[in-house]
Amino acid sequence: MRARQLLAAGWVSGAVLLAGCGDPAPEARDAPSVASTPEPSAAPAAAAGDSGATLALEGDGLRVFVLPSGSARPIPFGTDPVQTLELLEAARGEPPSNLGQNPDCGEQFAEWSDGLLVWFDHEAFAGWSLADTAAPRSTVDGLKIGSTRAQLQSGGRVVEIAPSARGVAFTAGGVAGLLASDAPDAPVTHLWAGMACIAP
Repeated sequence: MRARQLLAAGWVSGAVLLAGCGDPAPEARDAPSVASTPEPSAAPAAAAGDSGATLALEGDGLRVFVLPSGSARPIPFGTDPVQTLELLEAARGEPPSNLGQNPDCGEQFAEWSDGLLVWFDHEAFAGWSLADTAAPRSTVDGLKIGSTRAQLQSGGRVVEIAPSARGVAFTAGGVAGLLASDAPDAPVTHLWAGMACIAP
């Protein structure tokens, strides 16, 4: 698989420097610390790929649901990068469309054509991010790019919203993101969890 080829080519090697990737202050950091999310009981309402699997976003990693059985396999932060890529390739039925290293913060990433970025730090899966995409990627409870502030704050979620240097920021169930404004109908424009380089 392509993941093995990446390892052989030295794409994931050595410790990654994180200069410029944010500070501990929630209002200014690029990737806030996140807490674990509850174990989901059902697959998210998202389109399945050719592999017959769908991917859910979580505050402590990603989760693959195999359809139609609904059986699930977590990919937690800290997973070996080669294993992470192999699991995602198998679940999505395709390899990443882009591989590289962000020059601003030094993190290595794998990107898929629908806008999902998976980030690696210190030879481990460290975060994921989505921005400005209509891709059907969501949390188990339906939070996704395009969800409104009103939807974000519904359904019993514990949500914290505050202005930040990057806009109106929020955290919900371990997932962080940005809203287009503070209006009730403002859409979510960015989502991420773990360590991620978020463009200003």
